[in-house]
Amino acid sequence: MKPNKIVATAFVLLSSFASPVLPHVFGSVNVPVNAMYAKTKLIKFTIKNDSDMPMELSSGDDLIKLEAGKSIPVSLPIGTPVVSKTANQYHQVGDVIVVTSNVLSGAIVHIK
Repeated sequence: MKPNKIVATAFVLLSSFASPVLPHVFGSVNVPVNAMYAKTKLIKFTIKNDSDMPMELSSGDDLIKLEAGKSIPVSLPIGTPVVSKTANQYHQVGDVIVVTSNVLSGAIVHIK
């Protein structure tokens, strides 16, 4: 017999014995179904405008208008960036002011 035929025959025999054993070797893969239906955690914090002019910020599709010296409570999902929509001496249009994280829970973010 040629060596190729011997190797091919051995491979076929071994794979036929191994196929029923493989699921028991690797175990089952558990995929949590509740992960697909999990609610997005919202972080509640306050944004305060410490400048002397009104500002507009955006968070996702929402527009936040802040009067000078005023504060506003916000509740945003984790990872949502708050972006400047008006330019002043400290921020340009499109600057990311803050990205929502667990650290911001209950905090006051002062923007100048």
